[in-house]
Formats: sequence, C-alpha cells, structure tokens
Amino acid sequence: AQILEMNPNRMSAAPNDPKWLIDVMRKDRSNWREYACASVQNTLASGECKEFIELGILEVAVEIIRTETGKPMEYCCGILLGLSIDPDQCNKMVHEYKVVPDIVKLLENPILKESLVGLLHNLATVEANWVELCQKETIEELVKIIKTEIPGSPIRTNAFGTICGLSRENQNCLLLTQLGIVELSIEILQRYVDENT
Repeated sequence: AQILEMNPNRMSAAPNDPKWLIDVMRKDRSNWREYACASVQNTLASGECKEFIELGILEVAVEIIRTETGKPMEYCCGILLGLSIDPDQCNKMVHEYKVVPDIVKLLENPILKESLVGLLHNLATVEANWVELCQKETIEELVKIIKTEIPGSPIRTNAFGTICGLSRENQNCLLLTQLGIVELSIEILQRYVDENT
C-alpha cells in the first residue's frame, strides 16, 4: 500500500501514541483518520505490533474493512498484513473475525491484490486455518491469479505458495486437481527447465 502524503507541518504535530491513533481510527472522520490508519500500517510493517495488538487494533481494522471504502480501508488491509506475522493474530482473523470471505471479495481490487495475497499466504502458514481457507471461492481466486499474473511476480509466487500450503489438507487436493493445478504446475516446471537448460 502507498505511504500517505500529508502536509508536513500538520503531520509533525500529530502524536504517534498507539492509543491516540486507535481512538482516531475508531471515532474521527477527518483527514487525521486517514493519517492514523497509514501511521499504524507503517508501524506494523516495521514489526512493532505488541502495543497495538493489546489495544485491539485487529477489531478496529476489520470493522473499517467491512464498512468502508477508500484510503482508510486500504490502509487497514495493510494493517492485517502487518498483524499476520503473529500466529495468534492469524488465528483470530480466521476463526474469531472470519475475515477470509472479506479478503477474497477484495482480491478484485488491483491496488490491494498483492498485499491481500501476501496476507492469505501468511494465514496459510498456520495449520489450524487450513479448513477455513480451503473454501472453493478462495482456491478458485488463487488459481486464477496463478494463471493470469506475470511469472516470477511476488503476487504469483505468494499465490502459488499459499496453494502449496493448502494442498497438505486432503480435501483440497481433489478441488485443486479439478481446477487444473497439476497441469499448471507441470507447465511452470517445464518453463523453468526450458529457461535453465
């Protein structure tokens, strides 16, 4: 997601206290809210999650993703990606907040697609999430991305990595076979061999 650009004088005056930022995300409808969402996303991207997690950032971000469009929603998708490095937060996203259908629906947005596929990839690293992730719509979207994105691109690599993880769940193997993943894998391997021999 893009880094938010705002008036530097106004930005330098903005507090970066996690509680203040989350309060602004919850209640404020001015430009400060967009700033707060971007600031939290950037902080989480640097790996500093603990205090935001304790203050309930996951619930706030999910609510914004479900009820809004525009920049705050885009930044909150980045917030979920930042939180997904924490296995407990991954577990909560999938089982408590049930965000997978929201993520799949938003994959149609080209601005968000790469970060959301990265998020699905991280969610798939937690075995307890496999059944929830293995819905037909999710698998179909991932296969579509593998078929249409540029070979070697991060989004395609993450989509394929997610599929590889989910294939360890037996119920997915039949669906993946029906969607042509075997032929697609052979085609990718053949291209790799052709390019490297």
